[in-house]
Amino acid sequence: MKLDCIDVSKRFGSVTALDRLNLHLKDRRIHGLLGRNGAGKTTLLRMMGNLIQPSDGQLLWEGKPLWENPQAQQQIFLSTEKSWFSELNANEIVRWMKRSYPNFSSEQFFAWAKRFELNCKTPNLKLSTGYRSVLRALLALSVHTPLLLLDEPTLGMDAFHRELFYKLLIESYTESPSCILLSTHLISEVEGLLERVTIIDHGKLLVDEEVETLLEQGYCVSGRIAEVDDFCADKRVIGSNVVGGLKTSAILGKRQIPPASLDISGLSLQQLFVQLRGLRMKTTQPQNKRRLFLMNTKTSFLFQISEYKWTVLLFYLVSLLIMGTSITLSDGSTVSGLEVATCFFLLVCGMNFQSALMFHLQMGSTRRTFFKGWLLSSCAVCLITAALNLTVLLISQLIGIPMGSPIFAIPISSVVLRMAVGLLYQFATFLLFISLGYLLSVLFYRLNKMGRWIVGILLGGILFSLLYYLAQFDSVLDRLYMLPYQHPLLSSSIYLLISLVMLSLCWLMIRSSPVK
Repeated sequence: MKLDCIDVSKRFGSVTALDRLNLHLKDRRIHGLLGRNGAGKTTLLRMMGNLIQPSDGQLLWEGKPLWENPQAQQQIFLSTEKSWFSELNANEIVRWMKRSYPNFSSEQFFAWAKRFELNCKTPNLKLSTGYRSVLRALLALSVHTPLLLLDEPTLGMDAFHRELFYKLLIESYTESPSCILLSTHLISEVEGLLERVTIIDHGKLLVDEEVETLLEQGYCVSGRIAEVDDFCADKRVIGSNVVGGLKTSAILGKRQIPPASLDISGLSLQQLFVQLRGLRMKTTQPQNKRRLFLMNTKTSFLFQISEYKWTVLLFYLVSLLIMGTSITLSDGSTVSGLEVATCFFLLVCGMNFQSALMFHLQMGSTRRTFFKGWLLSSCAVCLITAALNLTVLLISQLIGIPMGSPIFAIPISSVVLRMAVGLLYQFATFLLFISLGYLLSVLFYRLNKMGRWIVGILLGGILFSLLYYLAQFDSVLDRLYMLPYQHPLLSSSIYLLISLVMLSLCWLMIRSSPVK
């Protein structure tokens, strides 16, 4: 068998998962695929498994295109977490496998399933995470294809089951040699199994070497700090550790015999992987805070837009169809409630703040960088929303179906200036409500379950009481509704000040917010 990945790239929107990667699989051996979370391992395996196409480059099976190649699909088996229908049990999946893969051994599968104490009558969905991995792993070991792709095969397994799986993997490989590409984070457990290793980082090929050759490239020296530094002066040091007066340095390069006062030892595959990845990350991280901030702002803006886009489209479509939510004043006149509806829409959107924070923290952002970037992107969202609202209102005026809005009642003679002031007022209003959503999101996150119930009941009670009281006085409600539009600049300033206070409270609460 021979599988060639030639200048393969894969992009998902603005994210590049693989970047001009070249990899060649042609020998019957156990091949390790290593990399941090998000490095592109699963994307590469899904490509090899004919599940997705590359954006650029090509994959060749025996010199022919891999995509939609029926011969290749019978020769390659991919085992991933999402490989099987959740409603099927092991017995049903085995029957399906026997029809699809002629070399699949059901006898071997059931013999191994008994050793793992796997209940073959239980639907996949009802199995524990560990036993779902057991099911996937045993199916993969029983299929006997020339190329076997294993994506985190021991996910969720306990130590006993992992050890048993590795033993069966060697047994299966010995009886029926094939090319096995194994992706895992448990490097120390599989080091003795791997014959060749590929390390990818940020979608790029970092290392593709025989394990033996790779381990020969690295070694450690330990001893007194000054002596270690002297020995390492002209060598490529990829990592160091100091404890008391002693220092250990990891060196990449041809092994040299140190002085007798220094100890020398080899690097494990895991140590070498960590050091190589760390070295690569030092050269790929943003070089300054400004660049990191701009990247985070862009990511936050795109995240918000992607989260809201269909909701926003539906919102404005409905608004156009019904010509806006209407509010009837006590004098019988009707005005558009589009601004009010938008305020509550952004309030709900703002309550995604805490989940976005946790996501960005797990992606390596600091709280400060995230907060500044998210705030800037939120201002952009509010400004765009305000502009869309004004556009909808103006279109309705032009087509002769006016959506009466208090914006048009702003006491400014110039139409252009009135629209500019109206845009500022709506921006300030929308920022106020989205900031309130942020505050509620953080508040409910920091509180325990009882605190959430108490705050929720209190807020609901206050809001209901206020609305009930105002409903008794239509004229008062009308004046309160129209008052901000009669003094738009003052109202905008007040709203911005209140938003600033709420955002400051948000920052005070998230600066030390734990990741739950």
